Amino acid sequence: MPDNILLTGASGLFGWNFLSRLRKNRQYSITCISRKIINKDTSFHHFIAADIVDKKDIIRIAEKAAPKIIIHAASLGNVDYCQIHQKEAWKVNVEGTRNIIAAAEKVKALLIFFSTNAVYDGRKPPYGENSLRTPVDFYGRTKADSEDDIRRSKISWVIIRLMTMYGWHQFSQRPNPVTWLIGELKKNKPVKVVNDIYNNHLYVGQAIDAVLKVVGLNKKNDTFNIAGRDCISRFDLALKVVDKFHFERKNILPVSSNFFSQLAPRPPNTCFSTAKMERELKIKPISVDEGLDMMMREMDLR
Repeated sequence: MPDNILLTGASGLFGWNFLSRLRKNRQYSITCISRKIINKDTSFHHFIAADIVDKKDIIRIAEKAAPKIIIHAASLGNVDYCQIHQKEAWKVNVEGTRNIIAAAEKVKALLIFFSTNAVYDGRKPPYGENSLRTPVDFYGRTKADSEDDIRRSKISWVIIRLMTMYGWHQFSQRPNPVTWLIGELKKNKPVKVVNDIYNNHLYVGQAIDAVLKVVGLNKKNDTFNIAGRDCISRFDLALKVVDKFHFERKNILPVSSNFFSQLAPRPPNTCFSTAKMERELKIKPISVDEGLDMMMREMDLR
């Protein structure tokens, strides 16, 4: 019998790529929850349109699906939107997660929760799993509070803090730093990119690797920071994208972060230490060049 998985946020960057990776994998039976309708074929998984803020519905779905594992990838992830719409962000990211915790407790499932590099203030990188969490924006606060809720709960859990991800997304999904840049460069106009915000950007395929390792190694009540190899600025990332996808470097203009009238503050450097990821999950973080090479190979398959 395959292991039952309940996946929230199935139509997001991670969710869709995760489902695509496991399309022919008979080890897992996946029930997918999303507020959005996925346009492509989803016949290989059971798809349900639902909202995590509806506690009764989420518990009902969990009881019917009887998952061994719940992967909670759903959230409001737009930092500026969360800063403006704090009540909505709290309802979805915190109260919605509490509903998922209740569902996990009801069906006795392991909860794998996706947190973020935004729980750190970006002043003292690199950040390990036990580094002080001091979020500077409301989105980061919702994730830190949800981490605390999970640790206080009676369920089995794993918290996976994902660095800013990149990879191909579906048309209905929010662009990520790489796909947004490619879209802008196709217009053949100059693009301003910040040169003072640093991340070790994470190829979505390695996020999937981390989840599968957590499941395969039967990890419980533990936290992992998952990131790529290269701690570089958004501007340096943009230059790599330009070179890899054969655009013009002259169209990339470096600016400081205060050039933009952002509504939420940004931490300057939230690069992760990947020591625990490498030691316990046996995952070697890949470089940005390697991740972009994978995206180029995937272009013909899309």
